Amino acid sequence: MVNLPTNRRQFLAAGAAGAMGAMLPASLLHAQPNNGKTLTVVLPSNPITIDPINQLNHDAMILGQTVFENLVEYDVDGVLKPQLARDRRTAHTRLFLDRGNVFAPPPRRCIFETNGERTRRDLAWRDIAGDEYWTRYNIATNGPGAEFGVSTPEAGVTWIGVPTFGNEAGDQLRALVTEVAANAEAIRAGRAVIIDVRGNGGGNSEWGAELARALWGADVIAAIQEAESGGYVEWRVSQRNADYINGFAPELIAQFGEDSEIAGWVRATQQGFQGALERGAPTYSERDLDAGPPQQGGGYASRRPQGPSPFPARIYVLSNGSCGSACLDFADIVLHIPGTQLIGMDTSGDGLLMEVRDQVLPSGLSRVVLPLKVY
Repeated sequence: MVNLPTNRRQFLAAGAAGAMGAMLPASLLHAQPNNGKTLTVVLPSNPITIDPINQLNHDAMILGQTVFENLVEYDVDGVLKPQLARDRRTAHTRLFLDRGNVFAPPPRRCIFETNGERTRRDLAWRDIAGDEYWTRYNIATNGPGAEFGVSTPEAGVTWIGVPTFGNEAGDQLRALVTEVAANAEAIRAGRAVIIDVRGNGGGNSEWGAELARALWGADVIAAIQEAESGGYVEWRVSQRNADYINGFAPELIAQFGEDSEIAGWVRATQQGFQGALERGAPTYSERDLDAGPPQQGGGYASRRPQGPSPFPARIYVLSNGSCGSACLDFADIVLHIPGTQLIGMDTSGDGLLMEVRDQVLPSGLSRVVLPLKVY
């Protein structure tokens, strides 16, 4: 019989020190998921380095925190699910957040190696209050973000900064789209265009579509193949979800115009929610019944067209890994135009659940983020 430590601190410390494998019974070393289930395991403890800080040594307990914050999953076939580079960078930042977890206290010291020389540093912890906390957290995780505007760092090179597609930045986005459209011909005739989406976590996909049409022209954008032909959206219906839709509908209509396509969409969604509420239906489907059954998804990125750009300028999308949601929709558009290249880092990734709203719990101490729709 194997004797495992009953004290959780001892258990985690032993695992961080590299003894976990010797203590675990064979049944755990060869664990497999049950039928229809997911087996979640932790990464090996005591990594040689933790990029990008090249950290060589740490207190035993912080390695326990490293293990339990870097979870990977296997699907029912035992296939390791990939992790995005941004997920790993986020984990690095979280190593230096004091979460108040008595079982995984913050590190007290680090050892760094530079040009073959090792230096020990004792860590001095201090509180960071208010908005400055999240500003520093985001910079540590993603690096600096883009800034709104169109600039010319050198002759023939245009830099377009778009840090968000959120409706709260509607005035800045409208000004950006207007400026790009007014100078599009000269921009396309230059040497290069850099579209800076660093820090852009999404927002309203229509802003990305408008920017793309302003830069490339409506005809070029209209010719791009749809990502998922025949796919559709289902909304989870509740009165609070309907209130959320009704709350932002006037803003969308004001930003894009009474006769815009997105104004028609939001009105149809409002009507769909109202009808579902009256029928007591749990969901509302945005589905074109004439489109036939949905097709198998996937492989859209591999279907990117090859060949030269339709315009003289070479166009680049600059990412730091945070491009998600509506920013990914924008990337889907522009990376399907021949000659457009993604530079910097990969994008982030999306799931099937989206359009989220926050709900503060009655205690006021926490909140939940609720997805409203599924593709």
